Amino acid sequence: MRSFFAFEIPDIVKNEIESLLKSIKLLFLPLRWVDINNIHLTVLFLGDVEQNIVDSVKPKVETICLKTKSFSLSVEGGGFFGAKKFPKVLWAGIAGLPEDAAIFKSAVEKQFEPFGIKSEERPFKPHLTLGRFKDRPDEKALIKCLSELENFKSSVFDVNQLTLFKSDLSSKGAVYTKIFTFKLAD
Repeated sequence: MRSFFAFEIPDIVKNEIESLLKSIKLLFLPLRWVDINNIHLTVLFLGDVEQNIVDSVKPKVETICLKTKSFSLSVEGGGFFGAKKFPKVLWAGIAGLPEDAAIFKSAVEKQFEPFGIKSEERPFKPHLTLGRFKDRPDEKALIKCLSELENFKSSVFDVNQLTLFKSDLSSKGAVYTKIFTFKLAD
């Protein structure tokens, strides 16, 4: 089962992001856009794992979540991953993430180590993937896009649960299905 843990983004914030994307899409950047309903804050990508592994780890993840206080976030700014001439991913930034978010992510990751799933070596860089570049963009259009992102700030929203998603790849893009939801502490 191809799966990942993520914090969901509420519809009101998705609508705000969608409004931003309408103006960015007019720049005709060579992007394969993420469906607005698939935008989420990935905490941990597992890749392909057996269902029995996920089932055995669920109680431990639930305990970690119950020890983690809920918090508030907003979507602010953004940028791209990769070189300026050859960017790979267009993303929106996250503001308000608690200082211990990386510790939370690490604690969840550690539950999968006994099953051979290695921890991410890169530092946790929370973001929302908006699109993936298919080709080299026009530099002026990219600068305008970054300016639009830089000035963006969403409504503040509460994060009170972690969701385990199953991801099925298709020719039309990924299809995400909620498998389980873990409540955070009040």
